[in-house]
Amino acid sequence: MQREIKRVAAFLLVSFFVVGLAAAYWTVAGPDGLLQRHDNPRRVLAAQAVHRGDLLDRNGVTLAASERQGSTFSRVYSASAGPSALGIVESGVGVSGPEAAFDALLRGEPAEPIAQAVRGFLHQAQQGSDVQLSLSNDVQQSLSDAMNGIPGAAVVISLPDGEILGMVSQPGLGASEATPEAGDANSELVNLALTGHYPVGGALLPASLSAALLQGVDIVRTEFPAGECAVRLPASLVISLQDAFLFGCPGPFAAATANIAPDALAATQSSFLVQPPAAALNGLMTGYALGATDSGEQTASPLALALMAAAIAEDGSAPAPQIGVGWREPGSEDWTSLVTASPRIPVITATTARRLQDLMRQAVAEGAAQNAGRPRLDIGGLAALAGTDEEPVSWFVGFTSLPGGKGAAVAVVLDDSRDTGLAADTGGAALEAAAAVLQGEG
Repeated sequence: MQREIKRVAAFLLVSFFVVGLAAAYWTVAGPDGLLQRHDNPRRVLAAQAVHRGDLLDRNGVTLAASERQGSTFSRVYSASAGPSALGIVESGVGVSGPEAAFDALLRGEPAEPIAQAVRGFLHQAQQGSDVQLSLSNDVQQSLSDAMNGIPGAAVVISLPDGEILGMVSQPGLGASEATPEAGDANSELVNLALTGHYPVGGALLPASLSAALLQGVDIVRTEFPAGECAVRLPASLVISLQDAFLFGCPGPFAAATANIAPDALAATQSSFLVQPPAAALNGLMTGYALGATDSGEQTASPLALALMAAAIAEDGSAPAPQIGVGWREPGSEDWTSLVTASPRIPVITATTARRLQDLMRQAVAEGAAQNAGRPRLDIGGLAALAGTDEEPVSWFVGFTSLPGGKGAAVAVVLDDSRDTGLAADTGGAALEAAAAVLQGEG
């Protein structure tokens, strides 16, 4: 009996020792780790109780704000710039786009200890800083109105600084393996303007023309059958490479560059699909799912082709895109800059760029991109088809040059569409809105 009592006593002592160690761990070392767990209810409630700062456009228009609902806050977005452009907030924390890229500022982290203690004593909600983006509410609205719900994407950037003025992604929800229907409640959030993979087809005619010029081809006198073009032309019509560019006909360029080594041609085309350094995007693409890619077909995002247009307009080099402008503390009128200096991205020579500028202006004046023309604006562009007969896409890639060295570049893609005229008109509307914004800023 005495032996059993000793065993029970020993067991109880060991149990108390283990419980004591566990209590000591969770008192001294464990709380931080437990608090940081994403599924910790206390952390979720604490994040939802933060009065998240506003996201503002370049002119101070509110694009996203927080509204109090009892003891928590919910995010409300403007009609012009929804979650596909600004990202989303889950459980009070930004998980994609600018909402994620600037999450610490928007939540007011790290909070100043004394101010945090005072807020806690007064039961005041923690308030985050406001963040100003390069987006323009006017450009966003013009893009949305012009696309009118048509599936596709568009992005507009200012020149020469590369600030993103507007981007539209329709639909904002993309199909995933688990939910093959786009727009399903469980689909992934995508920003097709930044991460979409669309077949480029004739949108890469600037690269094909550049390759031909490097081979010394006379684009005015060299002629081939037109084939399929962005506008209706007899397929057997024999046209020059210059006219093929103006009317968005890739067939003649395929014939003209047939003798170029495949690796050399691929290298030229790849150089036109501008890939900005990841650091230059300020985490802009964080949390977005990638758009679907068709294997075996050359694809690109609207951002890449907008940067191609920017390189052409800027005499051969593209700016690194950026979206963060500045931030201010709650109650302050003083802004701290978020703009970072980034090296420009060389694409082509100035001579080739200027040749392409002239041809793209001519394409708007008398070619397939005429619908992009706007009174009193210097616009150059290219309208083109891509994809297959069953799944076509329409592109417009262009730029506008403004006084004082300013300008804008745009890329528009309409999914499941052969209406290059509508793509060009959408691009023209976006460039017109961008010009008004940039000229209004002096």
